Amino acid sequence: MILAAHIQGIPCRVRVTRYFHQPAMGYWADSPDDCYGYTEVEFEVLDGRGRRAPWLERRMLSEDRNVIEQEIIAAKERERQDAEIQSFSEWGAYA
Repeated sequence: MILAAHIQGIPCRVRVTRYFHQPAMGYWADSPDDCYGYTEVEFEVLDGRGRRAPWLERRMLSEDRNVIEQEIIAAKERERQDAEIQSFSEWGAYA
């Protein structure tokens, strides 16, 4: 997945290299992280033409990283919802 983003006001793209979402498992989970759930996101920064941009990644502040991670999480959630809607529309009439 590649998304449009901005780092220090400079337009760029980010390619998601790893996304993992652990939903909350409740109080019987082995660790607090599993109990409350968490999401891990890794990405690489690309320039406007889709080439890796390590120079731009070095300029990234924690605020930029947080905004990009939240945009990735929101995009993945939209993908999941769209997949649910698609599966319902395909099989909902036959259930």
